[in-house]
Amino acid sequence: MPGIASGDELSQPWPGHDASGEVRVADVNHIHSEIMRRPFLPSRELASQLGKSREEIRRVYSVIRSSPEHQQAFAASPFHYLTKALGRLSHNQPRTRSLLLGEVPSPLAETLELFISSNCNVYCKFCYRRDEDYQGERIFSTDEFVNIINEFADDGGLNMDVSGGLEPLLSPSICQTLQTGVARNLRVNLYTIGNALHSLKLLEPLMAINQVRVSFSAHDRESYKQMMGVDQYDRVTTNLRMIARHKKERKAPVGLGMSFVVTRENYKHILDAMALARDLGMGFFDVRSVSVSPDDAFNDGEWNELRDILDEAIVRQGAGDFGEVQLSISDNFNGKVDPNGAFLKFVDPDLINSLVYY
Repeated sequence: MPGIASGDELSQPWPGHDASGEVRVADVNHIHSEIMRRPFLPSRELASQLGKSREEIRRVYSVIRSSPEHQQAFAASPFHYLTKALGRLSHNQPRTRSLLLGEVPSPLAETLELFISSNCNVYCKFCYRRDEDYQGERIFSTDEFVNIINEFADDGGLNMDVSGGLEPLLSPSICQTLQTGVARNLRVNLYTIGNALHSLKLLEPLMAINQVRVSFSAHDRESYKQMMGVDQYDRVTTNLRMIARHKKERKAPVGLGMSFVVTRENYKHILDAMALARDLGMGFFDVRSVSVSPDDAFNDGEWNELRDILDEAIVRQGAGDFGEVQLSISDNFNGKVDPNGAFLKFVDPDLINSLVYY
C-alpha cells in the first residue's frame, strides 16, 4: 500500500498541488479511485502507472486517510477483505510489528470466534461439515458463553464473530451472546443461513451489531434448492427484506450482506445474484471459493470464465449497476483466479490470513 505522509509534509507544495500548495481535488479523487480499485499495488508500481512520483502518491494517500468521506468510499473496493485487514494492521503498528517478528502480541487476540450451535436446518452442498457427525458435540451453556465474552473483552479484545459452527440462530444462547458482545463494546459479526431472522426477539440485538452476513449462494428459487438443499428461498428473501427495512427505518449501523460460495453449478450466475442482493436491500456481496470440492472441479476454460465474470462484476459495481451493494472478493480461489491479473503477484495470502486471524 502507499505510505502515509505526515501533516507537515502536506503543507509543502508538490507537483499535483495548485499554486497555493493545496492538493487538487481531481488528483485526490483520481488517485483514490486507483488505490481503491487495486489496493494490492505497491506505491512504486502505482506511481509508475499513474505518471506520478511516490511522494505524490503518499501525500494524496494522507489526504485520503484523513477524510471520512474517502475512508467510507474505500470500503467499496472489491478487495475490501484485503483493505480491511491492512487497515486493522496499520492502526496498531506496534502489535503488527510483534506479529511479523514472531513475538507474542498484546492483546494476544483481537477477534473471538464463537461456534454456538451444533444444529442446522439446511443441507448446503458446499458445507465443510456436511459429512461430519456433530450431534454429539457439547455446546457451552449461555452463562459459559457470557463468561468467555467478558474475559475476552477484559483482555482487550475488539471483535466477536458468531457463527455455528452450524446455524447460530438455532442456539438458545443467540440473543444473550449478541447482547453481551454489544454491551462490552465489541464489533459483533453474525454469520447465518438467515431462515430464522424473522424472530422478533432477535430484532433489537441485530440492529445493534456490526454486521449480518447471510449465506445465500443462489440467484433464484431453483438454484437455492439446489445449493442449500431445502426449499426456503421465499422465507429467507422475505427475512432479508424485513431486516433491510428495519435497518433503514431505524437508521441502524448494522451492515447487511450475502455470502456467495462459488461452485461449478452457480458461478455463471454471480452477476444475477448481485442484482438480487441489490433488490433485497443488501449492502455487500461476499464472493468466496468452495472448501469441500477438489481444486480441479473447474476445468481451465471454466476458471477463465470465472475470472472474466469477476472482472465484469468489479467494473459494473464501479459503474453503479448494483446500487449500494459492495463487492468483496474474499479469497484467491487457491491461486486459480486472479481478478484484474495482479492480486497474487503482490500479496502473500498465507501472511494476510495469519495476520487477520490474530
